[in-house]
Amino acid sequence: MKFEELIQFVEENKQEHFQDIISQNEAAIKKIDEEK
Repeated sequence: MKFEELIQFVEENKQEHFQDIISQNEAAIKKIDEEK
């Protein structure tokens, strides 16, 4: 893998990971709101 490809791969992984964290946070917030 070339250096540029590696950087692109890392960037894409970060995006996906970030989306996962955001959706987990949204689910947790929803759950907390329902418990109030």
